[in-house]
Parts: sequence; structure tokens; C-alpha cells
Amino acid sequence: MKPPSFDSLTIRALAAELDRDLVGAQVQKVYQPDEQTVVLQAHKYPHNRRLLINVNPGVFRAHLTESDPRNPEGPPAFCMALRRFLEGGRILSVQQVGADRILVLSVSAALGSFRLVAEFLGRYANIVLVDEDDRIVEAIRHFGTPSAIRIILPNRPYPVVSDTRPSVWDAPDTVIDGVWNALAKPPVLKEVQDSFSGMSPFLAGTILSADDPLAYLVSLRKCVRQGRFSPVVLLDGNNDPVGAWPIVPPAWPPAQVRTAETMSRAIEEAYGRRSDADKRNTIARRLLAAIDREARTLKARREDARRHIAEAERAEEWRVAGELLSVNAHAIPRGAKSVSLANYYAENSAPMTIALDPSLSARENAEAYFRKARKAKTSAERAPGDLQRIAELEEALEIRRQAVESADFPTLLDVDTPGNT
Repeated sequence: MKPPSFDSLTIRALAAELDRDLVGAQVQKVYQPDEQTVVLQAHKYPHNRRLLINVNPGVFRAHLTESDPRNPEGPPAFCMALRRFLEGGRILSVQQVGADRILVLSVSAALGSFRLVAEFLGRYANIVLVDEDDRIVEAIRHFGTPSAIRIILPNRPYPVVSDTRPSVWDAPDTVIDGVWNALAKPPVLKEVQDSFSGMSPFLAGTILSADDPLAYLVSLRKCVRQGRFSPVVLLDGNNDPVGAWPIVPPAWPPAQVRTAETMSRAIEEAYGRRSDADKRNTIARRLLAAIDREARTLKARREDARRHIAEAERAEEWRVAGELLSVNAHAIPRGAKSVSLANYYAENSAPMTIALDPSLSARENAEAYFRKARKAKTSAERAPGDLQRIAELEEALEIRRQAVESADFPTLLDVDTPGNT
């Protein structure tokens, strides 16, 4: 069975936990460590708490965290909007919207009442600040193209997500029984998933793995209504975290289940590490791309140096061509493309054919050959030193490549910090 995503049941348990811990807290500071993450620091006596919300489609999540994320020097526009409207305000509630993967923080602040809506909706995951008139103040991601399912832009009405299917958590028992009894016998996972709002693939698979699926669903709904959650971290065969859930899934190997003190800690352990791995890989790709560009530049410089060494062998030939053109300039008409002259520097004065630029006079062609000979000689004299320096730079570059490939996430953050590259 695949590990769970950040699903409806997880969000239901998290919302209950955050509502308990954050209601009445004052929002003191808002940070935006990256383009898809927001951190709210709130104080509720006697604790300061940080709520992290990440809408990276691959690892979206929300949870309390004790880590202190790094922040850009200049806050993005969304962060500035949150600071303006939320800082100093009081958190009134934290709720899930129906059975959807949507978490809403209601905040009463000096400039009015606002909702911070975290939508964990696949590739459309978003964080939206909505005012008391249900208009969008700002969003971390804008969707405004004609093909967009929902228009998410500042000053537009907030488009509420609607799901007409019965909520797996909130629908009356009679509705749940009726829908279940209408399913195929035995029920199949896709049909179960599509019949209820909030039914993730992992939840559907867990229900169907029970001896009596409907009885298990009924007991699960009872746990949710009573707020009886036992957060766990799910491990793979290597004991690495791969998911978090509010209860122990009966189909998961018991040796690969680790209890967690809170839902937040379970989520952070399961998905935070994966997010760090994604960020590490992103930074590593960027650094390795820069290293590759520099390597290509050094390769081109090395080829230039070797060409200069090869051209040095012709420097004397070009100097002689210039001398012969200077001596015979009076006899060479402008416009000639080549000329054959007796080469007094060769045995028996064998003729030498010299290519000419027809747009130049004979003396100008001679000067061009002299310049070419001087440049070839000078470049050839520098080339051995250039090759040695290039080899040293390539060696240092390879050491840096190996360091990036083997570095952990915090080390890469230091390398990637402006001024350190």
C-alpha cells in the first residue's frame, strides 16, 4: 500500500490540534522563507508557536514547528500583505472546510477580520488571504488564465470550493449507509474514493482492508467526531518516514509504525524531511548547473590555449609574408586576392603564395600579417601558463562538484547563500 498523502483525515486531526493550541494567540510575525512557504509566529501565554504552511504540490503540509526558517532579505509581496493585515491580530479559530483539504485560520486584526485559507489541492495548492467581504486580498500563487479552474487574483471574489458528495466525516449515518449499500459488492477502491468527499486513496484502501469495511468506517467516523486521534509516523522497510496519519492504519506493518506526540510532529517528521530533500535537490541542481557552465567555459579556454600553441608554428610564416609584401608593395595592385612572391628567406628563393584582403592595400595587408604574427607569438607564450591555471581551476571545480553532490541540506543552504557562491 502506498503511504498516505496530506489527506482529509490528517487535516481534520491537525485542525482540531491547531484550534486547541492557537485560538487566542496573537500573530507577532509573518515570514516567507520561499515562494511556497509561509510561517506565522504567534504568542499564546506562555508559549511562542510557529505555524508552517507549505503549498509545494509535492510535499504540501501544515504543522507547528520549532525550527527557525531562513528568510530572504526582502519579503515577497504576499508576505508583506500578511504582515500588514495579520500581524497584531488574534487567531479566532482553525477549521477544516467540510471534508476538503482546506485549512482556514480566522484572524481578527486592527484592519478587520481576515481568513488565511490554505488550500492543499494538488497542483493548484495555494494560500489565500480573504477579507470579511469574501474578496481576495492577496495569494501566494495567482491563477488568472482563461483555462484556470478557479480565478485567484487580488480584489476578486474568493471562489469557494464546493463538493456535492457526502462528507465522509460529517454526513449523517443514514447517508453513509445508503451510499455504501449502493456500492458494488465487494466495493472497489476507486468507487469508494469517488463516492465520498474527503475519501483519499489511502483512506479508501485502509477501509477496504478491514474485515468489515463498513463497520470500520463507522468506528473511524466516531473517533473523528470525538476527536480521538493517535498520531503516528509511517516508515518504509528502511525505517525512513514516508507518511503521517492520525490513527494506526491496520494494514500497515506494525514494526513500521512510530507513535508521535502530536499530529504536527508526525507531519513534520514525515513530510518535512521529504521537503528538505526536495529543496536540497533543487539547490544542488542549481549549483551543479552553474558548475557545468563554468566547466564549459574552462573547456573553451583550454581549447583556445591549445589553438594558440598550434598557431605559434605559423607565426614565422606570417611574419615572412608581411616582410615580402612590404618589399614588393609597389608591384602589388589593390584588389588582388593573392600574390606569388619570391621568398628570399627560403632555399632557392622558392615562390610563396600569399592570400590578400582585396579591400586593403599591399602595405595594409603586410601590417595585418605582422599583427597576426605578433598576436600568435604573444598568445603562444602565455598559453602554457594559461593551461596550468585552467587545469587548477578544473580540479577545484571538480572538488566543488563532489562537495555539492554529497552535501546535506543545511550545508547546501550555506553554499547557496548570496556572497558564499
